[in-house]
Amino acid sequence: MHLHLSPFWLRRTASAAIFALAAITTGCVSLGGETVYTAPDGATASLGDVLTALDEQQDALQTLQATRVSFILDTARSDATFSGRGDVYYQRPDAMHVLARHRTSGAIVLRMVVNGSDAAMAYGLGADRGEAVWRQGELVAGEPTPFTPWEVVHEVFQPERWSSLPRNSVRVSQPYDPDSGEMVLTIGRSGMERRIVKIAGPPWRIVENYLLGPEGPVAKTTLMEHRQFDGVLVPTDIQADFYGEPASLTIRLTRDPELNAPVDNRLFRLE
Repeated sequence: MHLHLSPFWLRRTASAAIFALAAITTGCVSLGGETVYTAPDGATASLGDVLTALDEQQDALQTLQATRVSFILDTARSDATFSGRGDVYYQRPDAMHVLARHRTSGAIVLRMVVNGSDAAMAYGLGADRGEAVWRQGELVAGEPTPFTPWEVVHEVFQPERWSSLPRNSVRVSQPYDPDSGEMVLTIGRSGMERRIVKIAGPPWRIVENYLLGPEGPVAKTTLMEHRQFDGVLVPTDIQADFYGEPASLTIRLTRDPELNAPVDNRLFRLE
């Protein structure tokens, strides 16, 4: 499955998403340790069990190395859609290297490097190319980008420390549906919601993740086509949508990734 959303679609649906999310969060109930899932054999899971399972999934992925990854990048700054193929390297908790080249010309269409509070990003081609460098979290070169490399790392790999969230800030806004195998959680105290997450399972995994701001959604990450590799559940089709300056990034793994093997730290150096 390969999904691509244009900036026009993002602009058009951002307001609709705000209303939909507002409707979901109305009447949320905090369940604490109460049962949120009952299996056909009678086994149960509490909200705490589900949150712990999400953390265990995140903790199980220490490194990821994937080659011949398919990328699609679409931003409001250009009428062009940039697509390419390349590599992704991730090292927990906040190091990542992404390099994608144009399928025919071989030119670099996307490069992201994250190493702690430092990051660099280059994207696009020719007159549509943008570049930026951050040191200690501050932009020191180039211009603000539609999204930052940190947003990709955090929203895809580790958006929250789920089991450490205060129980009064986690509410079930849509109970588990046996037909779809999904439930929806709202994160944040009433009136100060910061995230809405759709979870599928068991095994428990995030399939949609909305990051909220004061005026509605800031970003949405869709994680699809989960597969087990060496006992670790990994999404192989990822869509990250950013609503501020509309942009979307699609990452699709076309080959089995290598997990939890040593990664060359030189990949995370900023040039």
